[in-house]
Amino acid sequence: MDIQTIELISMRAWPALEEVDYDGWRLRSAKGYTGRANSVYPFSAGMVALDEKIDHCERFYAERGLKTRFKLTAPRSLPNWITPSKRAATPSSRRPTCSRSI
Repeated sequence: MDIQTIELISMRAWPALEEVDYDGWRLRSAKGYTGRANSVYPFSAGMVALDEKIDHCERFYAERGLKTRFKLTAPRSLPNWITPSKRAATPSSRRPTCSRSI
């Protein structure tokens, strides 16, 4: 079983009150209860520019009074379309961080 299948299963096991698909990403909101149900699952690169997608996510969560969180299984599981050069060029406020030890 691949990691994306496991992520889909876990997402269904811990549902959010609101889910919105946006260009290959799923934005989930549950009024702030738990990080998993209030985070973005980036499943595919899609067609929209990465910065524009991040801006969209930030607006989505800001409208709900929530912090923007991205569900990444582990640093090495960052999608291959987020290249090291793109991550390095990302402003520090947008660099991937881990809220828990892995």
